[in-house]
Amino acid sequence: MKIFFNSAIKSTFYPYYSSQKTKFSNTSFCGLTTDKFERSKEVSNYQKAKNLLSSTKKITPLEYRKLTPAQISAVNNYETKEAVDDNIAVALPLKDFLDKKYGKDKYVFVSIGTSPAPLGRVFEFSGVETKYLPISDLRYSTGYRDVVEAEYFYDYEKFLEEQGISKKNIEDSKKTFVFYDFTASGKTLRIFRDLMLKHLGLPEKQTDFRSLNEDILALRDEIRKIKPDVITDRKLLKKFNIKDPSFANSYIGNYLAFSEASKYGGIAHLDYRNFYQLNDAKNFESKSAKIYNLILIDELSKRGQLKQVSANSHCL
Repeated sequence: MKIFFNSAIKSTFYPYYSSQKTKFSNTSFCGLTTDKFERSKEVSNYQKAKNLLSSTKKITPLEYRKLTPAQISAVNNYETKEAVDDNIAVALPLKDFLDKKYGKDKYVFVSIGTSPAPLGRVFEFSGVETKYLPISDLRYSTGYRDVVEAEYFYDYEKFLEEQGISKKNIEDSKKTFVFYDFTASGKTLRIFRDLMLKHLGLPEKQTDFRSLNEDILALRDEIRKIKPDVITDRKLLKKFNIKDPSFANSYIGNYLAFSEASKYGGIAHLDYRNFYQLNDAKNFESKSAKIYNLILIDELSKRGQLKQVSANSHCL
C-alpha cells in the first residue's frame, strides 16, 4: 500500500492498462492501441462507460449491469483498484466479526462522517443494510447540546429521520445499529453518541458506537493468531494477516487519518457548524467514488459476494 495524495489520480477516467503492457506493447494516450480497429473499440468502450458515470449520481449494481467487462476495464485505474483491494481486505474480517457479534442480517452498519464510507460500500454491496451520515468536526464542539443548538440542525434532524435514524424505526427493525467513526481521542464519538441517545432518544440496547481504527487493530491481532490454512481467501491471507502485520497501520494512516476515504467513499464533508450545506451534501457527486463503486461491485461479483437489499435503495 502506498500513501496517495490528491494528485494521485491524474485523470479520473484514466484507463487501467498499466498491468497489460505486454498485451498492448504499442500504446498511445489513455492506453489505446495504435491499431485503428482496436483503438476504435477501446475508445468506444471508454466513452460508453464514461457517459454512464457522468449521467448518474451514484453507481449501484443496477448501473454496473449496464456495462460490459471491457467497458468497466476501460475506466479502471491502478489507484482505484488498489483502494478496492485494500478496503475489501479490511471489510471482510470486520463483516465476519459483526456477523458473529450481532448475527447475520441482524445489524445495520452506520458510517459517521467520511472515514468509514469506503468500508461501508463493501458492506452495502455485500447485502448489509448500510447508512451514511455526513457530519464532521465534532471535536470542535463543546458537547452534543452545542450541536443541537447549531443553526439549521432541525434540517439535519429531519435528514436523520429520513435515513431511519429514529427511536421508532430502530425499535421496529429489531436490529442493532452499529455506528462507526475514526477516532483519535474518542471525543467526537462520545459527542455523537450523546447526540443519538440523549437528544434523539435512540434505544441504547439496540445501538453500539465503535471506533473503526480500534476494531481494525483488534482484528489484526486476532487474525495474526489464525493459522494460514484456515483462511480461504488468498487475497486476504496475503494482505491482512501475519505476513503483512503493518497493513492495518498503513490502512488506518492512508484511508482514515489522511482522509483518502473522502476520495472513494462518496460522502461529503459536512461541518456541524454548516448544516445549511446539507442539501449539497445529500446531492454530492464524486467521479473517483463512482469508479470505486464500479470496480468494487465488479470485484464482489467475481467473488460471488455481490448482494442487493432493498433497505439500501435510499442510502447516500
